[in-house]
This record gives sequence, C-alpha cells and structure tokens, in this order.
Amino acid sequence: MLCKESYCEPKNEEQRKIYEEFEAFMRFKINFSLFLTIIILGCYFSFLILVGFFPDFLSTDIGDSPVTLGIVFGICSILLGVLGTGIYTFVANFFLDSKEKELISKMRKAGIIIEEG
Repeated sequence: MLCKESYCEPKNEEQRKIYEEFEAFMRFKINFSLFLTIIILGCYFSFLILVGFFPDFLSTDIGDSPVTLGIVFGICSILLGVLGTGIYTFVANFFLDSKEKELISKMRKAGIIIEEG
C-alpha cells in the first residue's frame, strides 16, 4: 500500500469503488461552483463591457422616471451575485457537506484515510 502523509492509495476493489465515488463527488462539487462562478462573472463583465463600449445605451431612461438602464443592470448584477452565493450556500449546507462527511467516513472505515496520533 502506497501511503503519502494521511492518505493511502486504494488497495482492493472496495477501496477503489469508494475512492472513485469520492472523486466523482469532488468533480461535481468543483463543476457546480465553477458553473455558478462563470455565470456571475460573465454577467458582471458583460455589464462592464456595456459601461465601457455602450454608455449611451445604459443612459437610456426607463419611461418618464430618472432611472436608467445602467442602474437597473447594476442592481441586477449585484442581486445575481447575492443569489448565486445564496444558491451555493444552500446546496453546500444541505447536500454537499453531508455527502462529503459520509464519503470521508466511508474512506476512513475502508482504510483509505489513516488517522495519525
């Protein structure tokens, strides 16, 4: 068994299955956070491009009010950041954290993670 610090390579089929399940979970977790990050950053930088290249468009008044499209787009980009953070926090607290703890517990029982001390 090849061990590095507190982690050992899987040595049998049970350990390999648990390890692959953990890897798949971590890939999902990373892809989910990257998906939300790309959406938020894409919208934010799109707003900045509009500000830089199309300021006349953003200075268009909405109806008879002094509110412009720039104000609406700016508020929407802020709300999208808050919403994305809320979505990730909700999913992480109710699903991802418990699944990660469960998989780490399985890895400890199978002997993939070695406790020191």
